[in-house]
Amino acid sequence: MSKNTKKYVWIAVAAIAYIVIAMFLPTPAGLEIAGKKAIALMVAAVILWVTEAVPVGYVSIALAMITGILGISPLGDTMKNFFSTTIIFMISSQLIAKAFVETGCGRRVALKISFMFGDTPSKVLLAFMLATGVISMFLVDIPCAIIFGGIAYGILQDCDCQPGKSKFGMSMMIGIPIAAAIGGFATPVGSGLNQLTINMLNNATGIMINFAQWSIVGVPMAIILLFLSWIIISKVLPAEIDKVAGAENVKEEQAKLGALTSDEKKFIVLFAIVVFFWVTNPITHLDNNMVAALGACVMSLAGIEVLKPEHLGNGVGWHGIMLVAGATAVAMCLTSTGASKWIADMLQGVLGGMGAFGVIVIVVLFAQFIHFLIPTGGALVSVMVPIMAAVAQGIGMSPVILALIIGYTVSNCFLMPLDPIPLATYGYGYWKMGDMTKYGLIVTIVWSILLVIFMVAANGMGIYPVA
Repeated sequence: MSKNTKKYVWIAVAAIAYIVIAMFLPTPAGLEIAGKKAIALMVAAVILWVTEAVPVGYVSIALAMITGILGISPLGDTMKNFFSTTIIFMISSQLIAKAFVETGCGRRVALKISFMFGDTPSKVLLAFMLATGVISMFLVDIPCAIIFGGIAYGILQDCDCQPGKSKFGMSMMIGIPIAAAIGGFATPVGSGLNQLTINMLNNATGIMINFAQWSIVGVPMAIILLFLSWIIISKVLPAEIDKVAGAENVKEEQAKLGALTSDEKKFIVLFAIVVFFWVTNPITHLDNNMVAALGACVMSLAGIEVLKPEHLGNGVGWHGIMLVAGATAVAMCLTSTGASKWIADMLQGVLGGMGAFGVIVIVVLFAQFIHFLIPTGGALVSVMVPIMAAVAQGIGMSPVILALIIGYTVSNCFLMPLDPIPLATYGYGYWKMGDMTKYGLIVTIVWSILLVIFMVAANGMGIYPVA
């Protein structure tokens, strides 16, 4: 069967799934016909997203546009959720990250940290993972993985670490995207998916969490997980060399860069201002999305111009943007039709008698391993956050707890490494898909244990509102 034939088969499967669920299955008690159709559309959407039978950006737009024709939700109501503040943040943050790369700041930082802890393999790996993780707390994680992956590749070449043979090479090229993903969940601005989680929670419950409420758990958990991941990767992939060569070349490259350019200075000042307003959000109450948009705008002003008009075309991942927009619009149909509440009521019947600890454990495990079925982060957040928020409210728990579990785990792209973050280093040939899954599984288990501990503590301290 040809590749194109397989795609048409999956399109047919998605269409049949919708028809069977929406038209032939009986409508359960407590669920309206529109709600059943919304569930059917989401099942079809997940099939298309997972198989990529149609490019995810295109199909997401189409699915949102047909909700009116299918009798699920008026088109006007659906489109209110299509272009949200999350989309503004994703576009703006990607543009800021583009400026980080284009001004040369990214390369300068990467060169600076390469050997900051020493020249043994484990210390070089720590330097790369820690720097990638910390920077990705405030910048989009994909450019971080790309920049540090590129610098690491040069060092591996200097050490004659051959792709497919070198364990040190594998540890570096697996460790960098893992660190980028971990740093990405630490703060609300580390990933567009974090802002999507916040937005979906607000739409479903009216609760808006700020920078501090997200980061009070996210930052310490990410830092601990970064160090534990470094230890794990160092142990399971022991380097075949005793010393990392290339420090001299790095120093030469640093010398070639010379003093900070005017563009670098402009970016550093403006980005520092952006980060200041992000961090002080609980005091200033300035919206993170607005700050990102204004920051990108100022970077493009005449006389500054660290962002140029062409960056809007080649600096933004438009397929990912359209996926999030369409997935959000379709998923909110589950809420508006009552389908989310119906699903939540069923889950509540299963989880209600477990107590807070049992619920948190089950949701953490579910959120981590659902990536095998739904590897697309935007779709996962859009589908699960409204449902989990309703489950939490039904059992008297703060919906923020279960929503944050989804938000903190959606960045886990190791089990099914089809995300752009791991793919940023995949092309160098140092690891295969099975390698990322195998070693990422160990990190995922540790991540899950940490997450249970932190969320049980947060729930016990009552730091998040119940309604």
